[in-house]
Amino acid sequence: MGCRKRPSQENEKSVATNALTKQRVKKNAEIIMRYSSICPVRVAKNFLHCCFCVEKFNDPLLFRSHIKQDHSKIDKSSCLKKLDKNLQIRVDISNLRCLICSNPFASLKPLAEHLIEKHKLEIDIQISLGLVPLDLENNYKCVVCNQKFTGLMQLSRHTGTHFYQHICYICGKRCETNSGIQNHIERQHSHKNMCRVCKEPFPTAQAKIEHVKTNKTCMPYSCKFCKERFLFFELRLQHLQQVHGVPIPEYKCTECNAVFEKRMRLYMHFKSEHTKEHQCPYCKKTFGTKKFLTEHVHRHTGHRPLVCEVCDKSFNREKSYRLHCIIHDDSKKLKCSLCSRKFIGMTKVKAHMKKHHPEAYSKQFPEKSSTS
Repeated sequence: MGCRKRPSQENEKSVATNALTKQRVKKNAEIIMRYSSICPVRVAKNFLHCCFCVEKFNDPLLFRSHIKQDHSKIDKSSCLKKLDKNLQIRVDISNLRCLICSNPFASLKPLAEHLIEKHKLEIDIQISLGLVPLDLENNYKCVVCNQKFTGLMQLSRHTGTHFYQHICYICGKRCETNSGIQNHIERQHSHKNMCRVCKEPFPTAQAKIEHVKTNKTCMPYSCKFCKERFLFFELRLQHLQQVHGVPIPEYKCTECNAVFEKRMRLYMHFKSEHTKEHQCPYCKKTFGTKKFLTEHVHRHTGHRPLVCEVCDKSFNREKSYRLHCIIHDDSKKLKCSLCSRKFIGMTKVKAHMKKHHPEAYSKQFPEKSSTS
């Protein structure tokens, strides 16, 4: 019988194999950058950041013009040092062509095959090319699946999912970087209910939520000027406007120019009005999120997956289910301040006060009483 390899030997071999693969990927990217018209770019906060200087742009045409005028003679592969961090480089492939013979191409793979067959360049297409293609002149549409997005950041993140190289050995989740997989394992499989800031584990998700609510230093959103922390994104926006004079941003739809105060409102509008990603297969109605679509489909099928553990009543909407559960939990009911009766929700409390305590209602809710 042959000798079994020690774990250290297997680990060393794995590390050596990964290093060799990374070197080949880097070589692929270097050759394609050198002999094609692709332009490396870094996308952050819906801006196109030049990889060779500090300039940033929100217009793809201005970005390309900047590259041609200021960096026409630069070695584009100089940005490949980022591949040492297992991060694939975003590249603009609009007007993609071979720089040797000027042949045009629609995507990177045919270009790579052309460079191999026609120009005898050493590219290994059996492994990753190390490049994530973005067509910046295609109205925020993914070059792989043609799905449309509301902005550059969403497009960049989505397109990267088609080229994920790192896989979680526990659940199969894919990430673009090795550090992303390690963070995923730490958060989801080591201590699922762990505070992301102080790393303290908790027995339940509710315990973690209460910890974040009561510990200022662990709140997720911080002010970039005074480091004040906030529990919600909207509270940070209000603080920036009121304390530091920063205007609240507006989010404009790229398809119809509708304007929204919240990014999530824009996202839901775009998905429901300008895509068919969340479309009902029965009536063709579209929705802003997969959750809303699923609840709507349950109405067609009669499926009621949410069942009350106390009385076995079933529901097809999560909101209806949660409101019903309050019936069995007095601690979550709202109390009338005059007669101590308990109700499910503020709407019920107001209706009760208006009927049984009209004078107190008119004082506590003057605008409501005057309009009614």
